[in-house]
Amino acid sequence: MSRSSSFSEILAEVPTPQGRSEVVATAESAYDDHAGRIRVELDAFLRPVDLTHAEQHLRADWLPHAQVVQERVPADEATAATRAMFQTWSHQVRRALEQRPAR
Repeated sequence: MSRSSSFSEILAEVPTPQGRSEVVATAESAYDDHAGRIRVELDAFLRPVDLTHAEQHLRADWLPHAQVVQERVPADEATAATRAMFQTWSHQVRRALEQRPAR
């Protein structure tokens, strides 16, 4: 059996050549009961505020690259582990946001 959880947060709104965009951090996890392991996909992207392009994910050189983290954890701690990884990841994205080149 496999369980999953998902976290996302809009961290800021920034100007881009395509218009205003939200800076979004995400974590998607899947827990493998058989292996006793969680796999968490961490990502950060820009999402246009314009509703006609809201599902579009844009990349920026200053954002951290997506990462995949795998860790052995008990099943009852999988969601908490994903939340902790997401919090660490969102702090990294915030730091990148603060250090991005001025435009």
